[in-house]
Amino acid sequence: MRIRVEAAEPWDAVVQARRRRRAVGHREPGRDPRQRGRGAGAEHRGLRARAGRDPRRPRAARARRRDAGCASPPADCGLAYRASRFREPQGQDRWLILALELELRRRPEPRLDYPGLRAALAAGGGREDDPAAIAAAVAALRRARLPDPRREPNAGSFFKNPVVDGETLARLRGLLPALPAWAEAAGRFKLPAAALIEAAGLKGASGEGCKVSERHALVLVNHAGATGAAVLALARRVRDGVFERFGIALEPEPAIVGAAWH
Repeated sequence: MRIRVEAAEPWDAVVQARRRRRAVGHREPGRDPRQRGRGAGAEHRGLRARAGRDPRRPRAARARRRDAGCASPPADCGLAYRASRFREPQGQDRWLILALELELRRRPEPRLDYPGLRAALAAGGGREDDPAAIAAAVAALRRARLPDPRREPNAGSFFKNPVVDGETLARLRGLLPALPAWAEAAGRFKLPAAALIEAAGLKGASGEGCKVSERHALVLVNHAGATGAAVLALARRVRDGVFERFGIALEPEPAIVGAAWH
């Protein structure tokens, strides 16, 4: 089954509509605080599909340049985890994602690797093959872990999880013995940026009208009408603090328009 998702559609509404039609395959049916961004929601949720067999495999990404529009098939999108050619420096100022076409399965083949999902299903009596129970459990987990953007405005996870080599991981574990790491390709490891931010003493750090969330260190919250410049200044402070403490350079998850990160 193919569906078309426009860039500004709230992800929860898309998931619930597909669930009612018994079309399944979404990976993270939780609230996306970036749903109102200029194409950010569609790009973040759709274009980060991993290579290989994926139930949400994009059939095409419709994008618009400043002077023209086009549709890009999956092979031309450079899809990877939280990445695509549209996120590359030469693509961010050139393309605007307008819509995404997804191919979904009608038979449930759920992925239950979302942290805490199996335990939440067991505690709530939900079946592991029930899309409705899975969607409700993931949404509940996200609400428990992340600040609600309706009450605490935020852009979701602000920093990417860094990927390092084995030597760097060994050095970091000399400083943080309990630091988690997930194996990637070519002998590299993905690290939780939130753990590095917290270990650097920056969880809860405040700026002018904004702060690092005390619930999740990856989230920057605009709690008092902060300007974009103030949020960016706080993000740079977090970046610099982590680099000074651990020698790891954090990169932003959202695209930054009209200002430089480095």
